[in-house]
Amino acid sequence: MYKSEKTYLSLKIYKEDLLELENLLLQKFSEGIDRKNISLRTPNRNLSHETMQEILNHSQTVTKIDTLNISISKFAEDYSTIKSIRIYITKSSFSVVIEALDEIWVNGMAQFIKDFIKKRKSIVSKLSNYIPFLAGGLIGGNVTILAYAAKNNDINFIIVGAILLILGLFLSNPFLIRKIIPIVRLSLNSKKKMDILGISTVVGTIFGILSFIVSVIALWM
Repeated sequence: MYKSEKTYLSLKIYKEDLLELENLLLQKFSEGIDRKNISLRTPNRNLSHETMQEILNHSQTVTKIDTLNISISKFAEDYSTIKSIRIYITKSSFSVVIEALDEIWVNGMAQFIKDFIKKRKSIVSKLSNYIPFLAGGLIGGNVTILAYAAKNNDINFIIVGAILLILGLFLSNPFLIRKIIPIVRLSLNSKKKMDILGISTVVGTIFGILSFIVSVIALWM
């Protein structure tokens, strides 16, 4: 039995992506399937159906998702596995486990998943990976600014330094940042034409970088 395990990060997955993924996966099992299950876990309820559309139909009021799992298998007459794929989607990862007797099929499926994921990479999630470094720079730089400003009784620098320090402390909270910007953004709704979160994250990142530059300049003044 050949096996491939991969984990992907920095993704945006929407309703249309899930339906397309299901359809494409079924095409890879052209000779038929023996077991298929899609399960959704939320803080309030768990759903389990054979099709993605059924999951979507029964989850219209769902606002928070813990996990979404997709499992498709083909068995031999003795019930041993001929080939299977299991996909686990959470806020922190998109994990794929592929198993089959045919190595070529495993490699082909792994490449297919890789190509599917590549089109759904999120720049916003990638940018968020650099937030801890930005937060560290803001905290360190502005502690120095506040010390310098306090020594020279410079009220303007004290105010600016305090604001930037608070921003740095906010950005340094990984739980809060990941709650706002999950590594994997999974939504059962259709993709909106204007991604408010994406725009605000990019703007926020630019503001954070500019704040860091201001801190550095202030140190040399």
